[in-house]
Amino acid sequence: MNIKGLQALTQIMSNGTLSAAATAMNISELALSRQLSILETELDLKLFSRDKRQLVATPEGEAFFHEAERILESIAQIPQIVREIKASPIHRMRVIAMPRIAPVIVAQSVVRLANEYPDTQITLDVHARRFLERRIISQQFDIGIGAMPSRHSSIVTEPLCDVPAVIVVAPSHRLADRKSVTVRDLVGERIVSTYPNTLIYQKTEEIFERENIPFIPTMNASLTHMSCVIASTGEAITICDSLAPSALGDAVRMIPIEPRFGFSFGFLYRRGSERTIKALRLAEIVREETARYLESLPFN
Repeated sequence: MNIKGLQALTQIMSNGTLSAAATAMNISELALSRQLSILETELDLKLFSRDKRQLVATPEGEAFFHEAERILESIAQIPQIVREIKASPIHRMRVIAMPRIAPVIVAQSVVRLANEYPDTQITLDVHARRFLERRIISQQFDIGIGAMPSRHSSIVTEPLCDVPAVIVVAPSHRLADRKSVTVRDLVGERIVSTYPNTLIYQKTEEIFERENIPFIPTMNASLTHMSCVIASTGEAITICDSLAPSALGDAVRMIPIEPRFGFSFGFLYRRGSERTIKALRLAEIVREETARYLESLPFN
């Protein structure tokens, strides 16, 4: 892999122009352009198009930029990892989880595991579903926790829980005191949703179609948490699982949708990987924390 090309890509994306990126890397624009060209040839991807002498990232370039950042971050960690290994052998465990389940379930579970295994260095990566599965495949994580089903044959899953779908509204919203709502109750509401390629969007669209009601969000956010934050302003509502809004506490109200439907979460492992004792123990703890949270919901 052309590391200099990856650095060229990330600097251009971060600085906005070829000139600024070249200055940041202390090289000429010609040398930077050459490194980018080599990378595009190596990947067989067009990362940028030219618009009035400006570089504009293509959709493929935008997508690969996030992967390039991850690769460079991993490389940057190598000296620190080597120093730690030389200083003393460290037992490591890597956990990856989706943002929707990380704050309310996984964070507490990781703390409990760390207390049980004080000699183990635990890292917790949090990524949206579209990145999480790819990182489980490409990196060595002991355990992943996220939405099911998986879209990759290289991942094996183990069920954790099903959580009910809810609408999320501000406490001042006209629906805030309802015990439940139907899709027809939401007609005329401004809806903020995640992107169309996400599981939440697709499931929501499906239940609207069952009622012959078009699902047309007025806003989109890349993360469910941000949809919930927007809903907390009172200017819109969002539809999601009952885990996502938990971090907002009293700033929002969760109301179940009738007829009920839900979202499945589970453990994700790279096919063929060994399940360590600590990974199995973390799974037990996560199950306990999940059961405790679901029991606390007034409508569960």
